[in-house]
Amino acid sequence: MLQALSESLKSPLNYCGEAILGRCYLTEEPQDAYLVILIKKVCTVALVIIFSIGAITTTPFWFVGDLIEMVDQGNAPFKEPKYPTPKDPDSLDPKTTEYFGSSLSTYQNTSDSEFCKNSDWGRYVENHKEDKDFIPPGLGVDILTDDGLAQLITSTLEMNGNTRRFSVEWADIRNEDGSFNDVAMEQYVHVAKTLKEAGIIPIVSLHHFVTPLDKNGQMLFETPEGVEQYLEFATYVYEHLSDHVDHYVTFNELHVNAVENYIRGVFPAGGIANFYTYTQVTRRKLEAHAQVHKKLHEMAEESGKSIQVGLTHQPIMMATTSRWNYLARIVAFVFTYLFHNAFMNWAKENTSSLDLLGVQFYTTPLISGVIPDSTCREGQKMVEPMHFRFYPQGIYLVLQDIHTKLGDKVPLMVTETGTAGENDVEGDVDDEMDQRREEYFDESTKMVRAAQDSGINVVGYLVWSLFRNFEWPFGCSKDHDFGIVARDPETRKIRHTAGYHKLTQVFRNTREESARQQRRRAARTH
Repeated sequence: MLQALSESLKSPLNYCGEAILGRCYLTEEPQDAYLVILIKKVCTVALVIIFSIGAITTTPFWFVGDLIEMVDQGNAPFKEPKYPTPKDPDSLDPKTTEYFGSSLSTYQNTSDSEFCKNSDWGRYVENHKEDKDFIPPGLGVDILTDDGLAQLITSTLEMNGNTRRFSVEWADIRNEDGSFNDVAMEQYVHVAKTLKEAGIIPIVSLHHFVTPLDKNGQMLFETPEGVEQYLEFATYVYEHLSDHVDHYVTFNELHVNAVENYIRGVFPAGGIANFYTYTQVTRRKLEAHAQVHKKLHEMAEESGKSIQVGLTHQPIMMATTSRWNYLARIVAFVFTYLFHNAFMNWAKENTSSLDLLGVQFYTTPLISGVIPDSTCREGQKMVEPMHFRFYPQGIYLVLQDIHTKLGDKVPLMVTETGTAGENDVEGDVDDEMDQRREEYFDESTKMVRAAQDSGINVVGYLVWSLFRNFEWPFGCSKDHDFGIVARDPETRKIRHTAGYHKLTQVFRNTREESARQQRRRAARTH
């Protein structure tokens, strides 16, 4: 009863989130250009004002609710939670885990500095190429080259992996007149075919942040025509890859991409608090996903194939250090809504268009201070280049939250997880970042296993990433290296880190236990 009363007193801000932010996906496109500009300005200003008023008026209610909650629960919600102990700390669940491996974005790992030039990120790189601290793409292990593909296959198999997720870049195979480049597409067909022949399951991402530009220089999803053109692209890709690929991801971190482009302004669109365009682009992408899901399944059924079409989502669920820091809690509420709850509200209503959901996890941000800022608890460490706390245990919380909201309707796959820092090719197992990577994957896999033990259907675990890549606004920075294989792009010398060896052990243990269980089942049937 006390908890229910506490939650009801905190409801005004929740109402603002659901009734204001949650209802601003416009269903009709205004036709008049002047009207569009006016709506953009009015919508953005009105949302900020209404939400600010809601946040201010909520604080007294929160204060009373917090007093009740403190009497009832103590300070538990603002302390580190206790995590369960997995049945086997050195193995994922062999009954449910089918996919082991890593993910990459073809654009981020390109060896061609001119790759996808007619795109939002191509334009961004062109505009920043004179910045002395910005290293453009072109240093990666490129899956579109024979050497790069062979290296990625070897590293995947040596770590007992069986899955590789990569992106077919829309801006690479789309000509400026809207037609498609068959020669470029054949490169992706070769990749998928080669992976499959090597015993590696290819999972194809159809959109991994990089968006082509139209003839006016706009990103295609900023225009109503973007949905139709994306559907044409997805159909074209499926026609070419259907013999080799059964798993498709329509959009990578759809809400993260929209927030970074139109709310925070750190991605190419550069919008600051542009809620109108944020909601319009998000709405179009969700509509595009639904149409692609339907179309690809229709095409698969016609040829008697079985496919899976899903999305990936990075659930950023912010926490705060103090019950009484209402500014930090309001910031945490707003960004948790934008980065996570907005998507989950859609997903709950559209499970029929999700054959799987990719869960991408790096941290659960912890914020504090008069001006809310990312921090960590005593005894924890910060991932300094990315300015977030080192917190692999948090993957259990996000899997639990998603399962609570979706139940067993949608299988979950960890499609990205990892930690960043400078990799030393000449290092050894005593290197600090080696130890940190090993600790990250040790804790992360334990928490995924604990989630599986609790009944959450996690069917795969893919790491981000094998090698250092172009890390968006940070460029090809050494400090932002997520690779579990250290690599010198000049000498091409590589070294497997302790994190790589840890995953190799976990994957091997899982697969061996799965084989033992299959033998026992076979023996019982005979």
